[in-house]
Amino acid sequence: MSTARTSPWWYRQRPLVFAAMYVAGFASTIRSRDDVEPAFLWLGLRAGPLGPTILLGIAALLALAAWALRTWGASYLTAAVVWSPNARDDRLIVDGPFRYVRNPLYLGSLLLAVALGSFATPLGFAILVAGNVLFTLALISVEAPMLRARYGAAFDAYRGAVPSLVPRLRAADVPGTARVAPSLAQGLRSEVFTALLVVGTLALCIGRSAGVPVFYAFLAAAALYRIAITLRTRSD
Repeated sequence: MSTARTSPWWYRQRPLVFAAMYVAGFASTIRSRDDVEPAFLWLGLRAGPLGPTILLGIAALLALAAWALRTWGASYLTAAVVWSPNARDDRLIVDGPFRYVRNPLYLGSLLLAVALGSFATPLGFAILVAGNVLFTLALISVEAPMLRARYGAAFDAYRGAVPSLVPRLRAADVPGTARVAPSLAQGLRSEVFTALLVVGTLALCIGRSAGVPVFYAFLAAAALYRIAITLRTRSD
């Protein structure tokens, strides 16, 4: 059983905080002069004529990796845990991606921030990436003490063996931690929101300006889905 403990308000409202960061990042793009290039173009042109195309390919791969990593991690946590407003300490899972990195879902979110942020201005890109990194570290600072308080030496061993956000190359085994059977259905259900954002990002990577309407359509669908999930979670 999870200990009944209410997390800080900003933790419980993390979808809104992430949304605010994206609004801030792309606000600089919307309000910028016409001659201000998106980050992938600004940086890519400095690497040569093929630079922007290469960076678009990297952005697409990062977006797909973000969805795959979050789905993989969510298949071990279940959708209920991922959607929970408060931090949970039901189990100390060291299985699947958690054997390589302690926070695979947060790592996936950071990869998506880099991919999607590449279409903002350089300033917007910096806002998005730096904001996501700082807020992710804040979220981890709420969760880690809870797990340490409940699991003690087992969590210390896990923290010593597995990095927080930079994956290790070989899977770790930590005695006293849980191994569970994953549920792909739970992972896919949990990450519909991420999948919609990724499809929109891929539309930008493939179509550039022509992909903007597709991106906004999927962004709107993702926002509506996120609102529906939030309302449902609060009513449970």
